[in-house]
Amino acid sequence: MKLIINKIGKIKSAQIDVNGLTVIAGKNDTGKSTVGKLLYAIFRALDMGESFFNEMKKQILISNDILPLCRKYIGLSEGNKELRERIAWLLDENSSLLTRKLNRLENLSLPEIYELIQNIQKDMPSDAIDSIATIYKNISNIQHASLEEKMSYALERTLAVMFNGIVLNSKYHEDGKIVVNQNEKCVLEAIISEKYINTKYDSFLRKSLVGNIVYLESPFILENIRTRLKPHWEELKAVLFEKALPQDWQQESVNEELLNFIQTEIFGKAHISFEPRIKDFVYQVDGNATKLNMSNVACGVKSFAILFLLLKLNILKKDVLLAIDEPENHLHPEWQIKYAQLICLLVQKGFSIVLTSHSPTFIQALAHYINKGKLDEKVSFYLASQVELENYSEIQNVTKDLEKIYANLIAPTDRLYEFTEEEE
Repeated sequence: MKLIINKIGKIKSAQIDVNGLTVIAGKNDTGKSTVGKLLYAIFRALDMGESFFNEMKKQILISNDILPLCRKYIGLSEGNKELRERIAWLLDENSSLLTRKLNRLENLSLPEIYELIQNIQKDMPSDAIDSIATIYKNISNIQHASLEEKMSYALERTLAVMFNGIVLNSKYHEDGKIVVNQNEKCVLEAIISEKYINTKYDSFLRKSLVGNIVYLESPFILENIRTRLKPHWEELKAVLFEKALPQDWQQESVNEELLNFIQTEIFGKAHISFEPRIKDFVYQVDGNATKLNMSNVACGVKSFAILFLLLKLNILKKDVLLAIDEPENHLHPEWQIKYAQLICLLVQKGFSIVLTSHSPTFIQALAHYINKGKLDEKVSFYLASQVELENYSEIQNVTKDLEKIYANLIAPTDRLYEFTEEEE
């Protein structure tokens, strides 16, 4: 798969191969993290585009049209008593864990909503005819939307959430473009402006891509935070906790060799488990120690614990793309090297990984284990660097010249040594 990016966020241009291991290095604020966010938004839109469109449009329809009509109907002095009682039941609200008010109307399918409107229409006064006609039209628009319309909507919404509403460059406001190719054929093309997104989409070629994505942005996802999270955090936490049932926890993982590596090289005598009593993951430094909530565990341990859980619960599989943003941030150099070794073991087993980094230690370790495992054909290195005098960066393939990465990342340390020598 090839991801082509033009004028999205900080990235002016990039052509990135996603196959095996893809490493994007560079300084801060050069657009590296944009790649992971884009991949997550694209794969979620590709995976859920149609159902997402239907559900979101239905929620808008209910909120803007159906709820006001139902409330108006049960407020009539006359009407079908049985229908009024049913509508009152449908309007009953309960607060969700995220404090949003939910009602039973949201459980109705579009055909069921259509039937409800037909029954309401029989008793409504003539001045409501126009509003009811608009509702029928809105239902029809949802049912007959094209696949491209649904994909455009899903991609627009997921991009907006991932980038907090600002997808294009914050200074130039130029139209952007995203293209996903597989074997030189276009799976998805999206033209993005500040007002709209237009997409071309090939549903048949979509099947040739990896199935889904896991996007790891921070080890803090393992902390049992009760407030509203980022969408990719919410999704991953939901999957982790859903899978952490006794029967799933005890079942044999297909990733035993990888799990043994983490257990031996990182955890040692310690182990991680799921505690049903508190419905949370816990960590013990040995069998006699107190079980620690993940909030009390070091960030570095959490970094490995996430991968351990994804592998143990068979969430991370070979048909799932793993995207990781700067994993070295919470790791001592010794564990950066261990993390690089684990990444290369994953690639050796056939996993697909995209990661960003600004650590020369981590990247040198990756290069070492890539060479040791003879994985060169499965790996691509890229360098994100600022375009001179512009608020843009470019991402270039430097697989055959890693010295460009080292020069970019080690230069500040070299200058520090020069300053020290001058002072002496």
